[in-house]
Amino acid sequence: MKKPMFLLAVIFALPLLCFPAEYSHKLRMHKQPHSAASFVSMSERLEEAAGEYEKHGPVPRIAEIDYSFGKTLGVYRELNAHGVLMIAAQCRDENELPLKKVYVKIGGRETDLVLLLSREYTITGTKSAKVFGNRRVDSFYLIPYAYTRIKCALYADWGKNRDGFIVAEFPDDAEPDFIITKKDMMWSKNFYSDERVLEMFLKQEFSFTSVQAKKAIESVKSSAAKSNVKFKKLKASGTEDS
Repeated sequence: MKKPMFLLAVIFALPLLCFPAEYSHKLRMHKQPHSAASFVSMSERLEEAAGEYEKHGPVPRIAEIDYSFGKTLGVYRELNAHGVLMIAAQCRDENELPLKKVYVKIGGRETDLVLLLSREYTITGTKSAKVFGNRRVDSFYLIPYAYTRIKCALYADWGKNRDGFIVAEFPDDAEPDFIITKKDMMWSKNFYSDERVLEMFLKQEFSFTSVQAKKAIESVKSSAAKSNVKFKKLKASGTEDS
């Protein structure tokens, strides 16, 4: 995947649907050239999924994902080996959203992802609304790059009716344009990236407004305070300030 003109995005749209008991879970993988993830691009994916699954009749819920990491090793390091995960969740029962939590499970151990921001919508007059329901919430989370390179699964607990919903399984086959060593895959658990870098990243990759980006950063700070984790200024080179 060599696209130096774009900020590296590992885009991996993968809806997992929970059908009635007579159906098994359906897994669909889709890749496309990078573009900033947005309501419009995710809506197109959900419409595509609706066209594929409308023959099954109404489906209780669906989740599509997109995630992105920096295009250079420097930006990747400034984001503390993290990227941003977007989950577009749509359902028939409005009480199922927003999602209660999103987490990875590695060897039976659960680790919650840090929520940045959620955007809520009511969908009408579309095929996806007919197949999946009118309630939709797009949520954004911090995710360590390392989680996408090891054997684990990404789960979501819905607000009601459904826990342990498998959103994606890793590792995937998408890799960045630069070499990431084992050392680079590790991240500091004592701080997050420079908040200015994260703000710019959210605007460029996920079409955040300045207000939304600042709100997302405040959400991270609030979550981080509970575990004594903080933002720390980084030098332009990506190394820590002394």
